[in-house]
Amino acid sequence: LIEAQLYPEDFDGLIIGAPWNNQSRSLVSHLWMRQLLSVPGAAIPPAKLALIHAAVLKACDEDDGLGDGVINDPTQCHFDPGSLACVNLDAPDCLTPIQVSTLRKIYDGPRDPRDGSSLFAPYVPGQETGTFGQPDPISGFPEQYVANFVYGDPGWDPTTFDMKTDMPNILAAGLAGDASSIDFGAARRQGVKIIQYHGWNDLRIQPGNSTQYYEAVADANDGFAATRSFYRLFMV
Repeated sequence: LIEAQLYPEDFDGLIIGAPWNNQSRSLVSHLWMRQLLSVPGAAIPPAKLALIHAAVLKACDEDDGLGDGVINDPTQCHFDPGSLACVNLDAPDCLTPIQVSTLRKIYDGPRDPRDGSSLFAPYVPGQETGTFGQPDPISGFPEQYVANFVYGDPGWDPTTFDMKTDMPNILAAGLAGDASSIDFGAARRQGVKIIQYHGWNDLRIQPGNSTQYYEAVADANDGFAATRSFYRLFMV
């Protein structure tokens, strides 16, 4: 994305896969999710992930007219984890109140504690067996980024992470590395063509980051029809 924006004369076209263009907010989201799952009783046991996934497919698989085990557009899936709530005690085929609450928060994504606004795209329904309750797929990197790049302190303790105090520092440091600009004016005038793709089951970079970014680009470039003439997004 930076290449297309700053050096549009280098290439006539670019294929961009799952860009990690909003690194600082992404890292905050991983630290937030890790902290969320560290609350006693909040982590969802691996044995229950298949249960959740099956319930999600039952609720949303056929929304696209085909029952094939694939949710074509997870953004249109409105699965409520409360449908799996335990009636009495914890059991293998249900979720405890704190697990229901945790799952709802994961589907909603991290929010800015200052105003409640969405901080980064959430994971979408359909990723349960590969993401929720499992070790973080980029484990170690968020801690190293904050410790070394943000604070310059290798001894920073990630268990002390606090959204209110640490997040502003992380976002400020991210100004040096994030590629969140939506200005493709030069590339558009140059005739550059861009294809971006992202998998709905991406475990490292939440897929909604691509859809939200593309919507912002479209808003800044005369709408979706005009944007598709030089830049297209395919969700897989």
